[in-house]
Amino acid sequence: MFAYLTIDQGNSSTKAALWENGEIKNRFCVRDGEIQAIKDLTAGCKLPLKAALCSVADSQARMLMTLERYGIDTVDINCRTPMPLKINYRTPETLGADRIAAAMGAFDLYGGKPILVADIGSAATYDMVTADGRYLGGNISPGLGMRLRALNSFTARLPLVDAYDGPTALFGADTREALRSGAVYGVAAELEFYARHTGPDAKVVLTGGWADVIAAHTGIECIVNHDLVLIGLNSILTYNEAKISC
Repeated sequence: MFAYLTIDQGNSSTKAALWENGEIKNRFCVRDGEIQAIKDLTAGCKLPLKAALCSVADSQARMLMTLERYGIDTVDINCRTPMPLKINYRTPETLGADRIAAAMGAFDLYGGKPILVADIGSAATYDMVTADGRYLGGNISPGLGMRLRALNSFTARLPLVDAYDGPTALFGADTREALRSGAVYGVAAELEFYARHTGPDAKVVLTGGWADVIAAHTGIECIVNHDLVLIGLNSILTYNEAKISC
């Protein structure tokens, strides 16, 4: 059975999906043991299996070697990879593959409208895609977990708290609540600020591990799609395979 494999190798976890005819047929998300998980995920697939890898991890080279050992032809996504999205970035070689893939996934789903793509994970990234598929750039700031860890690490008495652990009041009634609320509403305020500058017709699309938390605490209409990077990788892979077959 022929299929596409898309792999999003992040700072804290690896997500992968097996695609058939443009639909996800199987998936996993792991923090460890990603190589064995990929082996299990692709069992029974007829080779040559085509894969697209988006990685911001130190173990990227090991992942590529493993895919090669399995005989899987892999596209390692970067700014030079052919795709429908045009990258207008002053230093495209420094642009993270995860940001490229998320922007591509958003354009694949919502092209024709301006799009603000927010990936709320270890870092929070805010990227702008035009209606006709031009990636204009974006900003990077600390994510929720990073903010809370930094407040604990760089102060003498502030505790380490989890953004999920308790209520998120607009104004915290104790120190732990104040830390949670400050982190959550700080990111939500960033998102709202950038959304105001994208125009009334723009789509605001969230992905990443903290996307649901931010969506629940923002006052704007937004779409949460946890498969955005995987969708973008599949779009890029499909585009390149179509060029080869022409």
